[in-house]
Amino acid sequence: MSQKYFLDSVAQAAGADAGYGANAENAGKLAIVEYSSPNVGKPMHIGHIRSTILGDVIANLHAATGYKVVRMNYL
Repeated sequence: MSQKYFLDSVAQAAGADAGYGANAENAGKLAIVEYSSPNVGKPMHIGHIRSTILGDVIANLHAATGYKVVRMNYL
């Protein structure tokens, strides 16, 4: 695929509303997304936020395709 194709795709997504790409393909299905939360016994660092953000992104992607998402964090 050409660079123009990718530039056009990004421009189209940037100009779309907040529901861009959402669908109901998995409506009625359940997805459980487990991701970490900071360890209260250790000092905070950038690695803690990385895994939390990645887990939240995965949960948001599932929700955008219709899943009922249950987010679980372990302390």
